[in-house]
Amino acid sequence: MDAVTGDAASEKRATAEEKLERGFSARYQGDINNARNQSANIPPTQSCSLFLTNLPAGTTEKVLLDALSLQGKFGRVMQTHVTPAGEDDRFPTAAAKLIMAARAEAERVYELVSAGLFAIQGAVIKAVWNRVLAAPEDGPEYFSRTLVIQGPHEVAGVHRLDGFLRGMVKYDTQDVYVLRERKDERTIVWVFGSFRAQAQVARMAIKRRWPGLNVKFGPDPLDVGACAFGKYLLQVNGTGERPPVVAAAPVGGDHGRGGQQYGGGEDGSWF
Repeated sequence: MDAVTGDAASEKRATAEEKLERGFSARYQGDINNARNQSANIPPTQSCSLFLTNLPAGTTEKVLLDALSLQGKFGRVMQTHVTPAGEDDRFPTAAAKLIMAARAEAERVYELVSAGLFAIQGAVIKAVWNRVLAAPEDGPEYFSRTLVIQGPHEVAGVHRLDGFLRGMVKYDTQDVYVLRERKDERTIVWVFGSFRAQAQVARMAIKRRWPGLNVKFGPDPLDVGACAFGKYLLQVNGTGERPPVVAAAPVGGDHGRGGQQYGGGEDGSWF
């Protein structure tokens, strides 16, 4: 969902054959002429991008990330994009691009999938290194697809923020829940499908609209760093356990669990 698209005319000019010649999937939905969507100028052995195939029809970014989460810790997810199955027999299954923050993290996923140990709804997933190369993340280590949002109830509400963001950003949600609830303050954890063009942009948009709101990056639940997510929850709510999850597409009331004061750096870090 976070591919950078261009004008309709330029996208129509890119045929399936042209996409393949440029290293893209024939079903790629973005603009192949946009520099941000093109292959990085790095050796293939440094790329952090995987191309996953044989995903069951109906697989979403959330379904993919949830299934991967059940397999262990791999690292920070920078970008996830699922290309749905086609309406005809040519593409009966879905495919996905998965970009990790570092090559070693992408290799962990690749090794799991290549060994035939990763399945979704009974379908064994396959993986190759994406022809469109992606360089390792060169930003701070706390950059992630998780946002921790703290503020007054009238602003820091899942449904209020969802309505605001949907008018500005295209995004996918893996998890969103209330981490801590106080009389006049609420803390929300929002795990997006991607850091790039989703959590990163959402944070900027929220900070621009409500400058006084505390919006920090939290640890990616797939991060391997000393079980970072569990340590973070222990620091925040004193239990080390995640509160109940609010529906990924918010449809009901907020609910949460009490805890301690959240702290983070002024630069957006969670530690």
